[in-house]
Amino acid sequence: MGPLIVLPLVAAIAVSAQAQPCRVVGAADEGDVRFVTLACEAAQARFEQLFHADTEPIVIVLSGDAADLRAEWVLHWHTSDELRRFALRAGLIGSEVESQVTEQWEEFLPHEIGHVFAWQYLENRRVRRIAGEYATPLPDWFEEAVAIWMEPEHLRNQRLVMARIFWQSLPPIEDIVYGEHPRAHDPDPATITWARETGPCEGSCPDSAIRVTVKQFPDGRIAVDTQYIAAAYPWEVDGRDYYYPQVYSLLAYIHEVGGYEAVNTIARRLRRNPRDPNHLLNLPNLPPDLDNLDRAWRAWLQTKR
Repeated sequence: MGPLIVLPLVAAIAVSAQAQPCRVVGAADEGDVRFVTLACEAAQARFEQLFHADTEPIVIVLSGDAADLRAEWVLHWHTSDELRRFALRAGLIGSEVESQVTEQWEEFLPHEIGHVFAWQYLENRRVRRIAGEYATPLPDWFEEAVAIWMEPEHLRNQRLVMARIFWQSLPPIEDIVYGEHPRAHDPDPATITWARETGPCEGSCPDSAIRVTVKQFPDGRIAVDTQYIAAAYPWEVDGRDYYYPQVYSLLAYIHEVGGYEAVNTIARRLRRNPRDPNHLLNLPNLPPDLDNLDRAWRAWLQTKR
């Protein structure tokens, strides 16, 4: 993987506990503020659908100075002009550029907001960072699946279709739940506390990937920075590319069959102990052990036409 390409970042504002879930004040482009608002509203609605719980406010930081960390939770994001410049550098032309910019706002931003919502909802600050951990101490599969849940429905449906097509080849639930994120040992690891890479921009920016970096400060503040990074092309397609369909389909199954009671049982267990080895056992309305849960999940996948 090539060197980090960090686009300029911009300061936003702190938000109060009574504020909207995401706010940007002083942004140069009113259209970008509207994009943020729509992405946040969509992510908030999907989060509430999943957990039946409210979200906490976060700050969306656009352009220039990332030093304003008065708010506890901050997500750094790019302006439309920055996204256009990146699309042009990736070789897109004409209408492809604006299409790519719109995708970033409507598809990628809700996913990253979902990471922040998940960290807020499940964070346990008594748990120290674990040496060698890929991202937060939370299980990679659950955190990633929650973020995917914030994506538009058509993208989530695509992930379910892929999981259904490859249901026989997917690893057992035990491997998904207890295994590492497939990109945990990629070259060029992050040098700060936590980082997560979401993979290539599918079909539209082939020489790049997106990295989400999470910084936790001694006073407990959190900053989340989404960056583009250079990457070798073409990307090799291997089993890692099925990780997102796997984890999302597992959460979708748990939610559909076990309801929000099952999802929040997982959340309560992980809030107490992010390394709870039994967080999927004896969930409401679901098979009690991993073997039977695995069989039921695969049978469910075959019904999703």
